[in-house]
Formats: sequence, C-alpha cells, structure tokens
Amino acid sequence: MEVVERKLLALAGYLEELRPKARLGLAAYLKSGTTRRAVERLLQLCVEAAADACAGLLSGAGRGGAPSTRATFAEAATIGAVEQTLARRLGDAAGLRNRLVHDYDHLDDALVWAAARSALRDFPEFIAGVTTFLDRNPEN
Repeated sequence: MEVVERKLLALAGYLEELRPKARLGLAAYLKSGTTRRAVERLLQLCVEAAADACAGLLSGAGRGGAPSTRATFAEAATIGAVEQTLARRLGDAAGLRNRLVHDYDHLDDALVWAAARSALRDFPEFIAGVTTFLDRNPEN
C-alpha cells in the first residue's frame, strides 16, 4: 500500500534525524534548548507518521478510523500489523505527543529525552513489523 510505505519511509527519515540527538547524554540534551525543541518535534512527527501508517492499514483492512492516536495503534494490533506490547508502548508515545502538541502540562525534559531513546528502539521495530505485515498481506 503506497500511503503506508510512504509513511514508513518518512518515519525512517525522522529516526535518522533523531538518532544523533537522542544519543546525547542527558546533561548535553538539557543544555541546548534548540536540541530539546528539535527532539520534541521529531517525536511528534514519528508518532504521527506511524499513526498515519496504521490508519492506512486499518482502512485497507476495511476497518473504520480509531477514535484516538493511541487507539489507532491498539487497532493495528488487532489486525496483526503491530505486536500488542509494541502497540502499548506506541500508545504511550502518542500520549507524550499530545502533551507536546497541546502543551497540557509542564514537560519533564528528562522524560522527553528518555522517550527519544525509546523511540529509537520502538519505531524501527514498528517499521519492521509493518513491512512484514505488508509482505504477508499484499492486498492491504
């Protein structure tokens, strides 16, 4: 599915940008406001690209839209596109994305830094899982 593949490619690009910033030590991360803002934006983009990919998969499976980004990851797990525990972790990332976008509360910069490091594990796993799903389900 072209849309899903395009979103996975965008996600891979965001991860490449995020990688050197997330590998900084916490002290170096905290020292640079520009780096912190870049990481926040890249995390937002990663979550949105992954959620868009899931929405495309759900559409291809004849499912309606999920009521939230978190639910989109959970629904993708029900069709076998995402492993259940990964869907929960991505759901947590969606919660952070909402706090970043809507500025619900004061952000803990150390929490965002830790989320960036987790993103480098979780989103490549997501890409691999969705790619495998697409290979097994070419009609999607």
